[in-house]
Amino acid sequence: MQSKNIIVGFALLFFAFFVTSQNSLALAAWLIDRSGTLVQVDGFVLGDDSDEIEIEEENEVEVEVEDEDEDDERNDETQTEKRAREQAREAEKDRLENERELAKQKLEKEIEARKKAQERLKQTIKTQVKSEDGVLRVRQEVMAENGQVLRNTDQEIPIKEKLRVEKSDGSFLEINALKDKLEITTSRLNAHTSLPLSLGENNELIVTRADGEQKIVSVLPDEAADKLASLGLLTTDESVELEIENEIPVYKFSATEDKKVLGLFKLAFKKRAYLSAESGEVVLSESAESTPFKRFLESISF
Repeated sequence: MQSKNIIVGFALLFFAFFVTSQNSLALAAWLIDRSGTLVQVDGFVLGDDSDEIEIEEENEVEVEVEDEDEDDERNDETQTEKRAREQAREAEKDRLENERELAKQKLEKEIEARKKAQERLKQTIKTQVKSEDGVLRVRQEVMAENGQVLRNTDQEIPIKEKLRVEKSDGSFLEINALKDKLEITTSRLNAHTSLPLSLGENNELIVTRADGEQKIVSVLPDEAADKLASLGLLTTDESVELEIENEIPVYKFSATEDKKVLGLFKLAFKKRAYLSAESGEVVLSESAESTPFKRFLESISF
């Protein structure tokens, strides 16, 4: 029994080390902070406050004790051992949460210092984000108050590393590269676009039309979906297209709308809806039904 306890003790120590190493290997991430500066950070630090650190059971190390005189105990874990394993798990979880919080506080101080220096020097940063053959590139120009370009940077974001943009309210959105498009990721919905994408002085998203005119994307994809839902148009899309339609940027949704045929029985109808990414207003809502009969039923429904 004593030898088994010794082995279990070593197993718990190895378990704690293993979990620590797994969390320390979190993917690197890139952040365009609220000063407009592109910096590389540990992806672990950018977790939301609501994200709870989970230590998976599969990370636990199982130790088999070979003892011919203790066959009945070989596959049994005593209550003491269970408590020890749970305590080790909780202690490691608390340590990692504290480590992340300290790292977030340090990052926040660095961002604030950059923001103040930028305001003092009266500098601005222009940022362009592009997908080149599925690789994300961030090009930035640091400009003086008189418009003079002080320096340029061109950063390739390695595949599997994330690019996050800090919004003025402290929340984040994510930008990823597809083969020939960019993907804008918010909390519940993604938007794909082939439009040139840049960031304004407050990290607002800006798309550029073919004629060179720029349009601010004031409404993000999940906010657009919420607007449709408030009008009775429900979408199950995981991603939508962000395109220019009639000279304004719009999200193109596939949605459904419940109506009652002659006011008697409910039926769901397919809809096509375009919502302005500038104002959040629905600029087009039309039937997407493919059969004449279903379109007829829709015409007599309300």
